[in-house]
Amino acid sequence: MIQKIKNLNLTSFIALVLFVALLIPTLISSYILIEQEKQNQLHEIQRYKKGVSKLLASSLSVPLWELRKDSAMKAIEPILQDRRLAFVQVVDKQTGELFVDIQNDFEKGNILTHSESIYNDKVLIGELKIGISDFAMQKSLQKTITGYVALFLFQLLTSVVILLFAMYKKILSPMKILSQQAKKLSSSELEDRFEWKTKDEIGKLGRGFEFARESLLENIDKIESQKQRLFNILEGTNVGTWEWNIQTGETIFNERWAGMLGYTLKELEPISIETWMKYAHPQDLEKSSQLIQSHIEGKNAFYECESRMKHKDGSWIWVLDRGKVSKWDDEGKPLIMSGTHQDITQQKQAQEALQH
Repeated sequence: MIQKIKNLNLTSFIALVLFVALLIPTLISSYILIEQEKQNQLHEIQRYKKGVSKLLASSLSVPLWELRKDSAMKAIEPILQDRRLAFVQVVDKQTGELFVDIQNDFEKGNILTHSESIYNDKVLIGELKIGISDFAMQKSLQKTITGYVALFLFQLLTSVVILLFAMYKKILSPMKILSQQAKKLSSSELEDRFEWKTKDEIGKLGRGFEFARESLLENIDKIESQKQRLFNILEGTNVGTWEWNIQTGETIFNERWAGMLGYTLKELEPISIETWMKYAHPQDLEKSSQLIQSHIEGKNAFYECESRMKHKDGSWIWVLDRGKVSKWDDEGKPLIMSGTHQDITQQKQAQEALQH
């Protein structure tokens, strides 16, 4: 039997341990909870009967002595709203007649009665009798549910403790190794590897982890190669790059973009879309805005515009501005737009000279 349990796969093993861990505390806790609920309700009814009886007996002493029924009703009226109160009867000991007889129309269960003598200056003048319905015991479902929630938490805690104890060698030890490997990955120690020999689910996970590590190494090499290639292309073409968050206005330029205007990025801070608008020629802004909107609306696959920008020395340079929306939200709104700036001042000057 023990050997069969050892040979169970991880899923079956967890299911078996959970069943055993939950069964015993469920049975014991359920019995204790129900019995405790019953005792609490009985105690509450007894306490309520005695408290209400003493309070009413004290309040009815003067009205009964003076035979003022209206005053007696005023004394009783506040407590009549309690749904547990089934009836109130007051007998005048001086005449033997029923002084007060009130029947409450609220829902009733089993009626528990209680009597209390009414005195005035130590003289017995009447007898109070009240009836308390135990229907409130039937209304304890909410408390019982709360108790079962606590029971569930208790079961869960017990289950975790048992599982941690029973499956330490089968799960926790391999998981610890896996965690150590993950920490190495997070610190970029990608060269360290671990040989997973077990054939259970944890072993499969570990081998998958190793496969991911090797794939990550390959991808990092590819990304670094692509980054270097892109950097070389940008350096070779001598263009400035920009990235614009359309929703927030935040904009990122590279150093070459600022250099075309005779500045460094540090000199242009703080940088936003307002930076571009500040140095763009006022007559070209409207054309640029129209072309950008046309691209966003899908009329043009790309945004492309020749415009003038003010150099640090006060002159105007011509730039070829190209870009495209690279990210959209779920509702189809543009989020990020990226592109390049290329200095074409010499070409424009050559064209003008040729035309002249």
